[in-house]
Order: sequence, then structure tokens, then C-alpha cells
Amino acid sequence: MKKLRLPNFIIIGAQKAGTTSLYNALNQHPEIYMPVNKELNFYFKEKLFNRGIKYYESLFQPNGQQVMGEASPGYMCHPLVPKRIFETNKDVKIICVLRNPVDRAYSQFWDNKRHLTETGSFENAFSKYSNYQQYESGKIGYFTRGFYADYLERYYNLFPKENILLLKTENLKNNFEESILKCHEFLGLKNLSYETTQIKSNESYTYNNIFYKLILNYSFINRNIPYSVKKLSFFGRTSKFSYPLLDKNIRKELTSYFLKHNEKLEKLTNLNLSTWNIN
Repeated sequence: MKKLRLPNFIIIGAQKAGTTSLYNALNQHPEIYMPVNKELNFYFKEKLFNRGIKYYESLFQPNGQQVMGEASPGYMCHPLVPKRIFETNKDVKIICVLRNPVDRAYSQFWDNKRHLTETGSFENAFSKYSNYQQYESGKIGYFTRGFYADYLERYYNLFPKENILLLKTENLKNNFEESILKCHEFLGLKNLSYETTQIKSNESYTYNNIFYKLILNYSFINRNIPYSVKKLSFFGRTSKFSYPLLDKNIRKELTSYFLKHNEKLEKLTNLNLSTWNIN
């Protein structure tokens, strides 16, 4: 039987932590192949998973590259994914980018806001969703997606520690070349003399038309319009979008909220997360 050619590594998350930047950087290495579509989502989308492992293999079409990978941030939180990956590709290497969960939650909130799927304030979102004890598919995961230790534990229970690489978003941002070199070494790649460009990815933008602006800026309009109608406002010129700074008091409250999860993550991984726990 012909051996399946499956990816040598998978970037499992976290969502809104810099996975697109990492995907773009690794994809520039001449010995790495990554599919054009970044997020294959094979292991957690049932319709795709039910198509079988041969379908998954068909998504990888290297042109001489010996190392293949993919990046699907949805893999991190889904409870079935670690076992599915292990049972089909037990020698695969796992890469995960971790962002301060306070910043990650706030970033996801504003991403939903500009896509017109979030109608309330961040304070209201915290009141509404902070009582969730774990991530559940189909439910808003602003805060539960930041319970990193709970999800990584599943991977550590299956894969050897030496096959799991953790990066912090702040290191990827501030020490980009060093972080990418760390990935190359983890994947057993030569330190080739090629230029890696830090590609700006997932830049946020909003539409300039009056219909979009009305929906974005007035919650009572947003709440009372079906999404199928809202999408009709996604047209015309766009402007770069940057969200406001998080209120200091809310940051303090969220830092306390995530403290026990960050402490659990430190024990599990030996990462130094002291800067995450500063109010």
C-alpha cells in the first residue's frame, strides 16, 4: 500500500494570535510547501473530515518541497481534533502561537464588530460570555478561546513534548527573524540564505459607504437587521481600521479573570507569562 503524504507540521492556533503571519513566513522557505488556502479546517469540519484522509492528502500538491504544513487555528480548541490528528498522522509536529488572552479576546471582538456580527459593547460581551467554562463550537469564544492550557493538555497527552513548539505573539512580532529561525530548526530545515519578508497580514478594514457605517455605528440598527441584509453593505471603497485601546479598568478585570488559566499554562509549558499577568 502506498504511504500517504501528509503534512509534516500543523499550526493549530491560536485564533487572532498571528498564525497568518507565521503561515506567510514559513511559506517563503524554498523547502516548505503550504496550500494556497491557509485554513484547511479538515479535522474539525465534519463534512470535510467525513470525506476521508485521502481527500486531505489531495490538498497538498508540493512541487519538489520535502516539508509540508498547514495552518488551521480552529484546531486548537476543538475537543476531537487532537485525537483525530494523532490517529492519522502521529509523527506530525505541532506549532502553536499564543497571545495574551486579554488582547486576543479584544481583537476577536473588534473583528466581529467590523464584520457586523457583534452588536453590543465589549463590556456587555464580558458580562454575557465570561461565565462559559469551556469553548463550545457554535458559541461565542472571546474568552474561552483563551483557556490555552485546557486545550494544549489534550495535545501533550498524545504527542511527545519535543514535537510541540510554542511561540508567543509578542516574540513573533518583536523578534520576527529569531522566531522563524526557531521554527526552521524545529522542522529540521537548513538555515538557507534566503530572504524572509515579514508580510503584513489580516489588516483590518471597514467599508466607506453610508449603509455600512450606519449599521456599524448604531447598535439598534445592527440588532434589527438580518445578516443576509447586512452583507449587502460590503461594497465599495475601504479604509484601514484600528480599534480603540482597551479601557484600563476592563483590562485589569480581564487580567484577573485569566490569571488562573495563565498560571496553569505556565505549569504545563514552563513558559514565562509574567507580562500577561500585569494589570
